Amino acid sequence: MRRRKAGFTLIEALVAVALTGVGVVAALKGVAAMSSNQSKLITKERMHALAVEKYQEIIAIQDFATPNGDFTDHNESRYLWQMTLNPVTLPSSTTNSTTAQTATQQSNAGQLNMLTVSVHPTNSSSPNQTESVSGVVWESPQALNGVTQ
Repeated sequence: MRRRKAGFTLIEALVAVALTGVGVVAALKGVAAMSSNQSKLITKERMHALAVEKYQEIIAIQDFATPNGDFTDHNESRYLWQMTLNPVTLPSSTTNSTTAQTATQQSNAGQLNMLTVSVHPTNSSSPNQTESVSGVVWESPQALNGVTQ
């Protein structure tokens, strides 16, 4: 009877190398996908932070007249912002005239608005690459008349 020698045959070695190669390629693709996703997440976080900063700035100085712009004041040329301002209409009660009078008096004193600030990359108009911040703000009578503080 023939005794088998210790070690691998050539076919076993080739199969082991092929399986190792497939595993390395799969691992590299996984690392590349994680890196790409991390880059996208960092971009989304930056755009959200810029949207929050611009939203707070608009509220602080009550500049509701400038509808869009860039972030050159933040040394950030990769992103643009856009503001939309929509009046909020409160429901009026037809049974209670004092509530309607109060709403009319408040509207003479200012306007309640839904403010949305959206930030997107300068090189893209895709809605998937937009970060927005929204909230209800009070526009003072001075701002309604075009006077900024």
